[in-house]
Amino acid sequence: MASSQVRVPLKLLIHKQEERVLNAEADSDFFDILFSLLTMPMGTIVRILSKHSNTSQPPAVGSFNNLYGSIANLDAKFLATEACKVMLLNTRNSAEAECQKLKINIDDIEPVEFFTCENLSCTKNNMVAYVSNYSCVQCRKCSRFLNKKAYFTAATVENRQGVFVPQTTSFVITHDLSVLPNIPASILAMLKKSGITDFGALEERTLNLGI
Repeated sequence: MASSQVRVPLKLLIHKQEERVLNAEADSDFFDILFSLLTMPMGTIVRILSKHSNTSQPPAVGSFNNLYGSIANLDAKFLATEACKVMLLNTRNSAEAECQKLKINIDDIEPVEFFTCENLSCTKNNMVAYVSNYSCVQCRKCSRFLNKKAYFTAATVENRQGVFVPQTTSFVITHDLSVLPNIPASILAMLKKSGITDFGALEERTLNLGI
């Protein structure tokens, strides 16, 4: 099923009279997605916010929106190579392999591919072949484009459940993105910090969140 159709549950703890969310509880799927935000390059964050914004003016990330827009509007002749523009506008996540396992992968870039020179003489006498993630990069030996797909055997990884946190883990999160283990001590500390004394004023609601 595509990430755009998948939903993950988030249980909210709400103060009914004040109509404010005190904290939220979710399982590992939600927090794997949340923690994956920390792996994203700044260019990816700007691109995704622009793509999914419901307004003509996407949320600003400092002045990085202007920087990204400048590169997008810049003629490739003003950069070292055409490949530089492609790289800057389509930044890749170093944790891409892990993020592909998320229940909802927010990063919309296509899975990584590898390209090498179609001229076999360029790699025949070299211990290491010239390889790039982009087909518009020129070979350093013959100056042709690296447009021949290269395939590599995936390394064996340990068999574990979950991505960034164990699958059986549950957390609570506050409005300011503070995350704590979902244990009674954490929840009581959060409620105390919020000044809650009347537990009858609290209500639980569950949301099913998509991308």
